[in-house]
Amino acid sequence: MLPGVLKNEDIDVVKIDATANDWPKSLYEVSGFPTIYWKSKDTSKKPVRYNGGRALEDFLKYVSEQASSELKGWDRKGNVKDEL
Repeated sequence: MLPGVLKNEDIDVVKIDATANDWPKSLYEVSGFPTIYWKSKDTSKKPVRYNGGRALEDFLKYVSEQASSELKGWDRKGNVKDEL
C-alpha cells in the first residue's frame, strides 16, 4: 500500500528479505520483521532505523519530516496538502 500512496513522490520504497539476501550488515542491523530503515538521498549519511508506529499515517509523517525536499502531497508535518 505504501508504494502506491507515494507513487507520485520522489521516494523509493525498497523491500529486502533478510533471510534470502545478503545486505551490508555494518549499516543495517536486522532483528525482526519488519525492520525499517530510512536512507537519505545524501549518500554521506548513514541509514537510520525507524522505530515509529506501524500505521500508514505514522510512517507518512516520518517520511514527510525526513525527506530531502518537501513531498508533493504532504507538508513537513505529514498533513495532506490541499489540492488547488
